[in-house]
Amino acid sequence: PKLEDVFTDYDLQGQYSPKGLEAVWPVYRDEPQLPTGMGQALFTRFTNLPPTDLATAAPLVAAFSEFLTGEEAFKKYDQMSFRDLCKRMGVSKRLYAE
Repeated sequence: PKLEDVFTDYDLQGQYSPKGLEAVWPVYRDEPQLPTGMGQALFTRFTNLPPTDLATAAPLVAAFSEFLTGEEAFKKYDQMSFRDLCKRMGVSKRLYAE
């Protein structure tokens, strides 16, 4: 066999917990290009979370985008835990736990 016959194409990825399949990530290069964080938020399929909980993640997308803007933003976010960030941004308890 030829070397190129050994490799497969990219495919969906899943995240499992003891409860089963939790989330499915697409091959992002096959999706429309969006800013970092926004593509993950829109194209990732969460199987066990209702839309009301998913909507509470929206402020995190803005925070992650701001985090990448420069040294000052990095320092601001580097001083807090992810848990504190989620509390500050209003992420639902269920979304945080999942």
